[in-house]
Amino acid sequence: MFTTISISTIQNKIIEEIPLNNNPNAYSKIFLIPQNKQIVKIYYKDWELWDKNLVNLKLICNQISSFDFPEIVFPLALLESNNYIVGYLMPYIEGDILDEILTFGLKSKQNILLIFNKIASVINRLPPNIHIGDLHSKNIIVTKNSDIFLIDIDGFSIDNGYLLTCPININENIFHSLPKSKYFNKDCSVKISKNTDIYCLLKIFFTWLLGGINPFLFSKKKFKLFLKYLNIIGIPKEIIKMIYTIKKHRNNYLIPSLFLCFYDSIDRISYKDFLITMKIIDKENYYNSFINQIIGDKKNG
Repeated sequence: MFTTISISTIQNKIIEEIPLNNNPNAYSKIFLIPQNKQIVKIYYKDWELWDKNLVNLKLICNQISSFDFPEIVFPLALLESNNYIVGYLMPYIEGDILDEILTFGLKSKQNILLIFNKIASVINRLPPNIHIGDLHSKNIIVTKNSDIFLIDIDGFSIDNGYLLTCPININENIFHSLPKSKYFNKDCSVKISKNTDIYCLLKIFFTWLLGGINPFLFSKKKFKLFLKYLNIIGIPKEIIKMIYTIKKHRNNYLIPSLFLCFYDSIDRISYKDFLITMKIIDKENYYNSFINQIIGDKKNG
């Protein structure tokens, strides 16, 4: 299990606080110990939630290890203050967060596809009772060699512990039309499962590939062509299997929900490539419809 150390033993080694750009409303603070290449995560509010996180952390680390999942950043030790666990120590991973890589095009398309495949592999290998839950592009660090590391393991969920949250936002009008008992709790929150991890990964993937367009809203014929297109351009089979997994669950929360996040990069033209490659529309018609859409958006704006 974990070693527990007093926070006083490392206080004089802490150099700087790292801004939590991935979650400005977080209830923890992150500090760097550069000489040891370690990160200190300390909680300072919402102790009830931290108690749940701590229970999950212990249960998860009793079941899986860094040996089986080198892609997950495990704690090195728990931190104690006044006989209470207030945080933990973890290794510092040098790299870029996935969000920055996708936003600014810091890696080639082939490298990005490899990264998505690695994330999918972690989801598929996790035991069925353990879920990443809070899976988004700011919780994944990518090294120069395109190795991936999932941080914030304390936010993971486990069936025999606590099911926490995930970054799935459903429009209230859509929510009332969905099968709540199957996918939602009574408080309207999403039920955490293997499918929520798949959903979150596909949300990141389609936001990068299609600029936020939701292919699950395509017609049956167009969706079939889209799957064929994914094979043509070399999308990893792990990802395609996940698309089939979500698609076969009719009335799934993913299908009617719209992706609200966009990466303003050249990869958004992949939707154009799909339409032209599969001969749904030719180049001239695409650009005409694209210009008309822009003009229409300006008029409506």
